[in-house]
Amino acid sequence: MTKKWIILVLAGLCFCIVNQLSASEHSSLSNAIETNKLEDFPILNEKEGSLLDAILVVERVVRPDIDIPKYKREITNLAIELYHKLDYYHKFDDPVDYMKTFLHNKGFRQSDTSSFIFSDFLETKHGNSLLFSLLYLAIAEKLYFSLYAIDLPDHMIIRYQDKKNTINIEPSIEKGNQTDHNYIVKYDIADSEIQDGLYLRNLSRKEIIAHLLSSYSSYFYIKREFEKSLGAISKAIELHPRNPKLYYHRAEIYAELQKYDKAVADIKHLTDLDPSHSYAYYLAANISIRQEDFDKASEYVEQVDVNDNANTLLMQGIYYENIGDYDKALKLMKKALLYDFNNANSYHHIAMLYSRKKDYDAALKNIDTAISLLPTYHTFHYEKALYHLYKQSLEPALESIQNALSLQPDHPDYLLLQTEITNALNGNWEANTLVVATESDNDA
Repeated sequence: MTKKWIILVLAGLCFCIVNQLSASEHSSLSNAIETNKLEDFPILNEKEGSLLDAILVVERVVRPDIDIPKYKREITNLAIELYHKLDYYHKFDDPVDYMKTFLHNKGFRQSDTSSFIFSDFLETKHGNSLLFSLLYLAIAEKLYFSLYAIDLPDHMIIRYQDKKNTINIEPSIEKGNQTDHNYIVKYDIADSEIQDGLYLRNLSRKEIIAHLLSSYSSYFYIKREFEKSLGAISKAIELHPRNPKLYYHRAEIYAELQKYDKAVADIKHLTDLDPSHSYAYYLAANISIRQEDFDKASEYVEQVDVNDNANTLLMQGIYYENIGDYDKALKLMKKALLYDFNNANSYHHIAMLYSRKKDYDAALKNIDTAISLLPTYHTFHYEKALYHLYKQSLEPALESIQNALSLQPDHPDYLLLQTEITNALNGNWEANTLVVATESDNDA
């Protein structure tokens, strides 16, 4: 490596240490997140500011009081330390593999059950593939490494490019990389999806931030703050309008808000973008069932290109659950686990099905698995409390509802159930009465 290049890197590091968005620029971007179009905001363009600036300011969607200078310093310190180690060990010819080792030694690990938020990832050092990729990109940007984010179905990786090499990197794995062909086979990516630019291409800064906003939308969705979830996913779609997954997530939110026409419109739009997502018509069918339009539900089901994958099988299962065929629903959801055994939602629906069949031990086993995969989802803890109640196990039920309240302190249903369980434990209510009431809710 030339002395000129080293000088440029050090100059860039010094610049990054002192260069921060002004308060007015932070305020302006935050206002754009809340009220205006994001797509033309300068910092979201490649030549303005840094990706890290955009990541941290956009986090104000979920953390209005985020200490931006603190996390900028942390990333800068990591970049400086990595630079010195690369220099000391003469690793500049192969910087990315050493970068993986460096971050692994720092304790960073991938965990899809952990936080959706970048600053939480920096604090806990555990995060999903998106947050891990953002860490790589933020550090590489300061060292002028040519790293790019690459989109895969429900996954993100990093691509390193220089004059000689193009290497795909799994950020969370310390050793080893994979070819495009490996990913095409693993994720069953069609040639048309590559040709249309849906997967395995370098993402722009806007598209990266769209993924981050989608993550924040999921954060609000789990908290059942659906209006905030809708706002974040709609901003993501502004920035990345050709990503079909974003429309599917927004359709789910619209369904929760009972804006069924808008949900179905998004489903139709995403299947136009990518026909391989035809399983989304099961969501449209389930919406029609909510509206008691069973003929329309059947029409939507007929539009699904049936194939065995986790999403299709899960959506099929939910469809049959909603029409009351619990045995068929259970069979499909168990089959879905063969394709994705870490899907908390599958275990959740399986638990509900066992509960409907009054097999509460099996329900508890599956909801425990769902909680182990997604411990911050308060609804799982609430349902676990109900399953204990169905068994007339009041003390475990109280523990579970308290766990739910620790995650969602003001939820009225949780507060009411806690009060009723406490009264039953104190002898002020008959446990049988409470169980009958909750079981009738379950059967409804």
